[in-house]
Amino acid sequence: MLGRRAVPHRGKPRFRSLLRRYPCSHEFIRHVSDIELFSLTNNDFYWHGLQIGWSISIMRQSIATLLIILFVMGAFIGCSLFGSYKTRIKVIGGGIPNFELSGSGTMIDFTIYGPKQRPGEGREAFIVWKLIPIDTTGDSDLGDLDDIGSIKYGTVPKGYKQVYPENNSPPLTLKEGESYMLQVMTNNAPWGQIAFEIRSGKAVEKPFK
Repeated sequence: MLGRRAVPHRGKPRFRSLLRRYPCSHEFIRHVSDIELFSLTNNDFYWHGLQIGWSISIMRQSIATLLIILFVMGAFIGCSLFGSYKTRIKVIGGGIPNFELSGSGTMIDFTIYGPKQRPGEGREAFIVWKLIPIDTTGDSDLGDLDDIGSIKYGTVPKGYKQVYPENNSPPLTLKEGESYMLQVMTNNAPWGQIAFEIRSGKAVEKPFK
């Protein structure tokens, strides 16, 4: 029990009337922040009822701070993942086409699929031409696709080796009217693919079916 009855500060609204008028804690805090509610025997001022409001306010600030931190982290991760731009492929030329490559990834697999090339039912049976890095440990500095620029059909770029056809045999001539697909797999960036055919002696991109 208090030594004497708490007396509202002269000229200020009463505590209970304020609570009735502003039932929400944040409204109550806004309108009562400059009011000395009760003077007690030890001359200390206690803000009864404001502790809950302050706690809610602190929780809201903490949640807002946490959301900001999560947003910044998400933006940082997004920049790390998508700051590298995806692989783009363009086919140009004639019966021996050039494949123009661009992107920030490092090429780890260059494979052209087409009509069946060898016995078997797996994907390997349909590989027309396949290249992979000479050093498969990932320690070699191959640069990105922008550094490679373009690859001419049948010409192995520096730092890579031919897997199919076997024994470094030259790849077969691309047939007029046949459908082919090139897949370029990369590290550190989305991979890419393109469908094309030789039409009237020219390499032409075609939509995927």
